[in-house]
Amino acid sequence: MPSVLPWTLEGARRQTLALLRSIAPDDAYAQSHPGEHHPGWVAGHLLLGDLYLLHLLGAAALPDDFAELVARYGPEGDPGETAAGPGEFEAVVERLAEVGRRRVEAVAGASEDDLDRPLPDAFMATAQPTIRHHLQAIAFHEGYHAGELLAWRRRRGLETVAWTFAPRSVATD
Repeated sequence: MPSVLPWTLEGARRQTLALLRSIAPDDAYAQSHPGEHHPGWVAGHLLLGDLYLLHLLGAAALPDDFAELVARYGPEGDPGETAAGPGEFEAVVERLAEVGRRRVEAVAGASEDDLDRPLPDAFMATAQPTIRHHLQAIAFHEGYHAGELLAWRRRRGLETVAWTFAPRSVATD
């Protein structure tokens, strides 16, 4: 039985990118209140998770900037201290799109046995015992942050973005 996980991950990423791509780079790091996860932080945070996932799947080594990404976008990272240089938001969003494609390919190429392997991160394995569990959590995690992006957009009066999992006629209405 083929896994529905690649489809889920691809759709979730399409939604995230739709929410991110129409945000002006100069606005992407603005917060409505201290601690808010603004679009610049969310994009970097999801990128960090994808890079770690590819490492857990054995599909890629951790990149040279992984420690920097953990410091900026990890669970202990402070969105209020996440500033951007010129072109940084656009670069993170494009990297997120590319790494998202790679994660879908890696998951699509994984066997059922691969997906049922124990998660090699002992800390995370206490809540997500297998790769399959971790992938389910990642899909939910991305949806959680998509909700944050939607709320951020609404506070700024930005246009609605269609839901990528809706039938075409509903998604474009």
